Amino acid sequence: MERISGSRQAAAVFSSALILPIILHLLAREEAKVPSKRLILGVLSARDHFSQREAIRQTWGSAVRGLSDVEMKFVLGDQDCSIHPADRISPYGCDVWHLAQDLEKDEPKTFFKAHHASEQKESLRSVSGCFTGLGFRVLHPVIIERFMVPRVVIKGSNNLILKLSDPEEVHEEIRLSPSACFEEGDLCSIKLPYHLKLPRGFEGELSVVSEEENEDLCELNLHDFQNAGDWVCDWNNNSVIEYKFLRMKKNILTKWHKSACPLVSAKFTVADRPFLTEHRQQQAQRTEAWMEHLADLQAKVEEEQSHYQDLLLLPHLDVYTYLSLKVMFLLRWATYNYNFSYVMKVDDDTLVNVSLLNLLVDDGGEEDHVWWSLFNHHHSVPFYGKWADLTYPSLSYPTFPAGSGYLMTRSLVKSLVDAHNHLVPHGGEDVSMGIWVSSVCAGARHIDVPCWLPHAHCPESVLVPQLSVQQMVEMWQNLTHRM
Repeated sequence: MERISGSRQAAAVFSSALILPIILHLLAREEAKVPSKRLILGVLSARDHFSQREAIRQTWGSAVRGLSDVEMKFVLGDQDCSIHPADRISPYGCDVWHLAQDLEKDEPKTFFKAHHASEQKESLRSVSGCFTGLGFRVLHPVIIERFMVPRVVIKGSNNLILKLSDPEEVHEEIRLSPSACFEEGDLCSIKLPYHLKLPRGFEGELSVVSEEENEDLCELNLHDFQNAGDWVCDWNNNSVIEYKFLRMKKNILTKWHKSACPLVSAKFTVADRPFLTEHRQQQAQRTEAWMEHLADLQAKVEEEQSHYQDLLLLPHLDVYTYLSLKVMFLLRWATYNYNFSYVMKVDDDTLVNVSLLNLLVDDGGEEDHVWWSLFNHHHSVPFYGKWADLTYPSLSYPTFPAGSGYLMTRSLVKSLVDAHNHLVPHGGEDVSMGIWVSSVCAGARHIDVPCWLPHAHCPESVLVPQLSVQQMVEMWQNLTHRM
């Protein structure tokens, strides 16, 4: 499958955020002898996860502190997003949600309006291409009332179906026919049998498909809708719909761009409009309270670091989209500050069975390109949700480890650090690590540890992920009682 290439901008941000701290580490290394450690253990944490970090310190972290040849650090960003979570487009990043002024009006809107561009200037016409589907995300509840397609599409074929679907199910499916069409200029407007409300956070795709399983709409030459450049689409940037991708063929996607003109659009009204009015009126108050919260949070992080000296603070925002950056910074920090045999990454909701881990990190084989985890093989690339990835150029990812944790030898870590300028984040940080290893060290050995994660056949496991603070404390107490 062919998909769009990686983002140069992401690579630049990924690399530049690390330059200054690495220079400082290099200077420090020349002035002092680099200490030796058998294992560097990095715990990925969020700035406000004070209770999670304290639970680790009081449980399995206390066992790690008793090992003189192990260094443990909690890995955090040194900055918080200044935008209140309610004013962000996504909970995973730090992009502001700009509300359009006309959203509170009770009038229908469309994703885009398509029309002939015979009198338009060439620069305003849509780019050539066959776009059969449109992926989108709902930022505020909307009510879908109609679907719209060019009339020439319906005239050109009698076996087309319009679908609205998400990753789990098809929400609406309509056979396209002239009898179902209400003409609106050059478009055919198709009324839904009932209004369909899509909630905030809904991610899905609106597409036109053929009933014939192997029939490719882009090869049928049904019309001159796109290829002749005779149409233009005016997109409605109304701030309640975020356009994500365009489907060109069955398994070919590209990022959405405003010069595209897909086969299908939708007409909708904005639901819960009083909420938008109240949301806008309270924004200033919300922002002020958020800034006070961040000031208090910063003071608590500084106090925590002063007391424990076990935080590794990275020079970037502490948001989910930068998790891959956190891991790479951990690898570079370890490489430039220690002579080590292994590096391990875990999440702060994960319990580490230190005794079982010690059986893995002996003094042999650290010069080989090896890593340990429970690995995922032939995992499909997701187009939706928290881990959506429109930049990886394949249908499936290379082998990648369990996100809760993985262990790597020094030689493998060093190879990744040496190539960091050419490595671009993809989806989650575990996926990114799998892609990086496959591209830099194709011959690296993946060792699937049988009891890396809990299993019915394992009395104990190396890691136990996704625990609450209370669960971690109780599980550690049970584990130590059995020792």
